[in-house]
Amino acid sequence: MESGDGRWNAAPTVWATIGLGAGLVLMAVGRVLRRSGHASDRPALFAVPRLAVPAR
Repeated sequence: MESGDGRWNAAPTVWATIGLGAGLVLMAVGRVLRRSGHASDRPALFAVPRLAVPAR
């Protein structure tokens, strides 16, 4: 066994932990946004902001 094999074995666990944490954060933020805004405001709350793109 080489010295770097342990790191590659741990990589899926680290990847899954980061993914789970990100999912929990995003779910909580979505709940807060849903509760704090009116139903008519939801499309604007969940819209992805567009970056300013210079006109051609």
